[in-house]
Amino acid sequence: MCDIINNDININKNNLLFNKEHFVYIENFINNDIRLKILDDINKKEDLYKIKNENSIFSILGQLNTSHNTEKDLIYKKHSVITGTDIQEHFPELHYYYYNCFADIVSQVVGTKVYPINEKNTTNNALIIYENEGDSLRWHTDRSMFNGKKVYSLLVYLHNSSFQKLCYINYDKNKKCLHTDENSSVILEHFTLEHAVTPLKNNEKKILWTMTYAEDININNPISYFIDKIKNFSYLGFEAFNPLDIFFMILLIILIFIIFYYFLFYNFAASCRIFETKRKVKIYK
Repeated sequence: MCDIINNDININKNNLLFNKEHFVYIENFINNDIRLKILDDINKKEDLYKIKNENSIFSILGQLNTSHNTEKDLIYKKHSVITGTDIQEHFPELHYYYYNCFADIVSQVVGTKVYPINEKNTTNNALIIYENEGDSLRWHTDRSMFNGKKVYSLLVYLHNSSFQKLCYINYDKNKKCLHTDENSSVILEHFTLEHAVTPLKNNEKKILWTMTYAEDININNPISYFIDKIKNFSYLGFEAFNPLDIFFMILLIILIFIIFYYFLFYNFAASCRIFETKRKVKIYK
């Protein structure tokens, strides 16, 4: 049953706001009793399944693609993630709500039909836990692997005892920052919306349920697919790769090795022929 979403959400109002800024903030988004039940379940299981997501070369590169970052902006990424794989296996209610409940309201707010995406080995349906002082995200724009089709994020703030703010660049190209209250949500558009998260202070904690929906879930762009895998690798490590990914990676490594060996051998053989030719010419003279 999709009783998780509050019935008094003004769809028309939020649709107008979203069309203006590609971003909308909605208060009292889900049923509070269900939210508390989900939080209780998370508190019991989070230490078993959360993965530390510390700085890596991939996460750093992923936050250097905008002009709003400055040298003074710290790259400090040290939150924890419960992946879509663990959501499927250990948080079945979150898996159910992602696939059966939220796509409709996101579709109504953004004004186009969207669909849930495969969550296994990804952060397409995941929990992000901020609990380390200074944890933040620099300015960045999310990308898509769905051949240029629009992709949207639904962020639901299950718990927030922090003063951390979500910032974004609005339609007037101005920076706006807001505090995201507990039980609020944000819907934002990938590609278009540049956003950031301010640093967490000491003894603060935030639990964010992040979901991704797309207009088209057919992966037609291998380059974008690879970029998406790199993004998930920065969060999940090697858990981001499924057996087919690993097979093609091994195949690619073998192919690169063969090409390298061929050119190395070819150049060596060519050098030998040139040397032999010069030697024969010298002898002839």
